[in-house]
Amino acid sequence: MELIKLRIKDVISEYGNITCLIPIKQSIEEYKTIKNGEVINVKWDYARNLKHHRLFFAILKTVCDNLPDKVSVESLLIMVKYEIGWVKTVRKIDGQEIVIPKSIDFATIGEKTFTKKIFEPSLDLFEKLGFKRDALLLEAVQ
Repeated sequence: MELIKLRIKDVISEYGNITCLIPIKQSIEEYKTIKNGEVINVKWDYARNLKHHRLFFAILKTVCDNLPDKVSVESLLIMVKYEIGWVKTVRKIDGQEIVIPKSIDFATIGEKTFTKKIFEPSLDLFEKLGFKRDALLLEAVQ
């Protein structure tokens, strides 16, 4: 069964107020196949914050605008992923293994993972390159 996205919701039932998980994106037919009391595995993560995601890309643009060599945001993002280790190894058809950057889209990682593994390490990297964290954040929000 594919990942079920859930929303925590307080439900008033015959047992009083209880907290349960409610699927927010799944076909009702698939949901009906889960029997009452059945144990299922669920991947737990927190929804991504769109403002935080946009801030990250604004920071990338700010860095691009201030680099001596002009580079696109897309190229910088790929370079950053390599530098912070957000990569995976894949095997080509000929058997050779190569390292490629992983995705940071909303369906791939939650907010806490994004912050811990992408956002903060990227800011650390930019500081090593001579950018001031506070100045980057301030310029990116303007």
